[in-house]
Amino acid sequence: MFSLVHIANAQNLYWRGGTGQWTDNTNWSTTAGGSSCTCIPTSTDNVIINEISGGAAEQVTIPNNFTAVAKSVEVGTNATLHVGSSVTLLKAQLNIEDPPQRGADIYGTVRVYGNLAIRDAPGSGVFVRVDGFLDIRANALVDIRKNNNSNKNGLFNKGRVLIRRNNLNQNGRLSVFDITGTGITNTSPTADFTNRGEIHVEKINTGTNHGILNQSDAVFFNDTTGTILVKNVIPSNVSGIYNSNEFTNAGMITVDGITDGRGISNLSNFNNHGTGNVLAKNVSIVGISNLGFIQNYGNIETKDYSDIGLQNSTGSVFNNWAGGTYISSSTNGSTGIFNSSTFNNRAGSNLIIQNMNSASANGIRNFDDFSNDGNITLHNIAGSAVFNIGNAIFFNIGPIDISETANGIRNKASFTNHGLINIDSCNSHHISLSEHGQLNNLGEIYLNHTDGSTDHAILMDSASLINTSSGELYISNINGSNSDGINATASTISNSGTCILTSINANGIKLKNSDLTNNQKLIMDGTGQNGIEAQGATFSLNNSGDLKIFATNNWAMIIDSNMTFHNSGNIEIDGVGEGIQLKNESIASNSSIASITIKNFFARGIFILSNSHLENLGTLSLNNSILQSDGTNGIYNDGYITNHGDILINNILGLNGTGFRNEDTLSNYGYLYISSTLSSSIFQNEQGVIINQSTGSMDIRENQNSSAIFSFGDITNHGVLDARNIAAACLNIGTLTNKSTGRIFFIPNQNNQPALDNRNVMLNEGCGEIVFGSFIDNLVAASIDNQGYILLNATNPSTIVGNVTNTGLIEDRKGSLKEDYLSILNIGLLVHPLYGLFVLGVPAQGILLGDQLGVNPDNQMYFDSLLTIPMGVYNPVTNTWVPNGFASVDEIWLNVHTTCTPNRVVKIKLQSAIEGNCPSISLEATMESDVDWFNPFLWSGDQVPTYCHDIVIPSGKFPTIFNNNIGYGQTIDIQLGAVLTIDGQLDILSN
Repeated sequence: MFSLVHIANAQNLYWRGGTGQWTDNTNWSTTAGGSSCTCIPTSTDNVIINEISGGAAEQVTIPNNFTAVAKSVEVGTNATLHVGSSVTLLKAQLNIEDPPQRGADIYGTVRVYGNLAIRDAPGSGVFVRVDGFLDIRANALVDIRKNNNSNKNGLFNKGRVLIRRNNLNQNGRLSVFDITGTGITNTSPTADFTNRGEIHVEKINTGTNHGILNQSDAVFFNDTTGTILVKNVIPSNVSGIYNSNEFTNAGMITVDGITDGRGISNLSNFNNHGTGNVLAKNVSIVGISNLGFIQNYGNIETKDYSDIGLQNSTGSVFNNWAGGTYISSSTNGSTGIFNSSTFNNRAGSNLIIQNMNSASANGIRNFDDFSNDGNITLHNIAGSAVFNIGNAIFFNIGPIDISETANGIRNKASFTNHGLINIDSCNSHHISLSEHGQLNNLGEIYLNHTDGSTDHAILMDSASLINTSSGELYISNINGSNSDGINATASTISNSGTCILTSINANGIKLKNSDLTNNQKLIMDGTGQNGIEAQGATFSLNNSGDLKIFATNNWAMIIDSNMTFHNSGNIEIDGVGEGIQLKNESIASNSSIASITIKNFFARGIFILSNSHLENLGTLSLNNSILQSDGTNGIYNDGYITNHGDILINNILGLNGTGFRNEDTLSNYGYLYISSTLSSSIFQNEQGVIINQSTGSMDIRENQNSSAIFSFGDITNHGVLDARNIAAACLNIGTLTNKSTGRIFFIPNQNNQPALDNRNVMLNEGCGEIVFGSFIDNLVAASIDNQGYILLNATNPSTIVGNVTNTGLIEDRKGSLKEDYLSILNIGLLVHPLYGLFVLGVPAQGILLGDQLGVNPDNQMYFDSLLTIPMGVYNPVTNTWVPNGFASVDEIWLNVHTTCTPNRVVKIKLQSAIEGNCPSISLEATMESDVDWFNPFLWSGDQVPTYCHDIVIPSGKFPTIFNNNIGYGQTIDIQLGAVLTIDGQLDILSN
């Protein structure tokens, strides 16, 4: 048992034993177990109440309405001191002032019904021993003030302390004020501190002392009616409440005014029940510091701190459970929550961080494991709402609402979202990813509204963004003059979900040395600059990916600086300044299952600059340019284009533009279709090289102004080049070469326009075929070298100016070739209209034979193209023929054998028929169903249709072209109810 240290003018006064009143002078003795001193304690007496005085349980009562005094009080193990006997307005009072060491030393029980006042204790104001019990009843007050030893406590408990509250809402109160040591210390495994009333600890002055210290296996419980106020803790590096064992709050705790320390420090277990409210404010460093385990089911709030609202340190856990709310706000604080361990915001909970005006402030700064199943609100934060850094993992399932912050989420670690994130009105970036940080989105993210001139919705630097199949990312109203939707450097973006960007003032997505993979839906609608601007690395659109870009002021896509773009999905570009630009050795490929559609553009649909390459294996469609002025191009190629798929260009309306302008190399293995332009030429080859491969088909038609093809460069055709229904077919200033597998159709739709205006060389090799169709007026050729087959079928034949070398077959049906205007070297077979009537034995004039070189006509001539009605015999030696019962005819037919086709039927017209023009005959089939196209007696006029005829198949007729034969016509009208079956081939010149 503790022995009191005696000082001058003080004496020990002992209770003599039993139960009695403090005021009975017979109960006191100056010696333990001695006789009565007939006195009661004075302010100079050290009062001792214990079993030594009488050997039995002692019970001492200070009566109501009496003020007792003592120098100090010691209550023994089996002793009880009652300060008063009941709750009454006539309170008992015990004043202990300037004790030698402790004010009250409790081994037994002290029940306070009235007031216990302790002043100026050099030791603890109250010391509750291991088996001691301090019972502060409802409406009672224990008031401890001004101890003068910086290492001692206002109240030191190793036993039990209970502060009560009654049904009249009257609280017991414990007040600790102006203490140089710790206000309340609750320590040792036997310590049990329960508060149902009021605790007020204020003005802790010196040393390393806390407001309330709970430690060493002690238990501290603040019940539902309990209130705790800790205020003005002045020493540095201390806490308003410091817990290293078990602290439970179901009531109200307020820590206010920590000059240089922490509001609440938890090193063990801190439990805040659903009815619990904790407030730490006006704290200079940390509002709440957790190095243990905090369970919050109620409300915890920190505010007006200068550094950190909640610090959750290494090895600690903070659980904000259902119903729990954590609120942090500060005008000067740098961080709302600083987490370097585990923070769980559970389902049904709320986490609110707001009003942090320090320029570098962070709402949440996470270095470790942060998970949210509940609700997080971050508002009015001058720095970043969330800063995820180091090896941190931020896992979100619930909603996160961020508004009016400088930055929304700044991530340098791992951030996974399964919930809903809404970030609105950021002064800087909504999301910033760097230092290999990764954002995985499996939920919904909404990013809306920035005004800073260079503030992006998402800024990435050496980071990755993964939007999974269930992920939805929406970016809108990014208003800064140079602000992008997504700006990425040395980063990776993968979208397998939905990504939609609308109303972006700069670029929708800007990539620098970054990879973008789109597997699902990526939409951009309304960008002030470009939709996607990509420099370096790769951009892939996979087979399930859709990319839609609408309403850009400039380019829908810029692929720049060795960038590789691969599309296996579907791209739709609509209402843009320009479509796709490739430059600086970039590569774009469109796979066989992919499609790109570009429409309603102002200038160029696709622009390929020098050394860049477009490879198309799928469908590439460009149509509906809307710039009614100079310079509109469907495709402008100054690099390389390789086409294995379909390129479709339609409705290019710029007056001096082109459907396709080629400055370098086009190699076509697929289908190229260009139609309906108002431009000067549909296809303009400026010093470029066009190679139409054997599998390639170039279909150019419906130009309303000038040439189908305008070429300064070289054109080489191995496949099909078809130019028809155009003002003029081809102005060739370079070299046009038709290879042995090539077929070319030049068929204009206006008189006085040439099918070919050839200023250089046209070479038709081997088995090549060239057809000049019905509306030719001039065929101008600097040089034509024909080794294959050329068909001239002019309506108004005129002159050919130039040189013609023929080692193949030229079928001149309308008399376009006139030797008095050009030089013809014929060592093949050249067939053109006969002059005058056929007369027996007269030279045939229209047939010129040279060495033939594998081109051989039959001797027999025929009246019909099926070669079934003989009309005479041709003598190639004398170039004469013998008619077979015909005095005169308009045309004759001749079978020709070539090295390319075993049989080719050619037609020879009479000059008189030519001069009368080829009649525009509308042949109407009279045959029944399922008949042979080549039976002349089933056609009106008893003649099989030729290139000169307009064909009508009326309803109920079902003709068939059998056995790979070739039918011909100028136009064809298959009327409703009619069926044409083609097992061979049908060549129609004009449509």
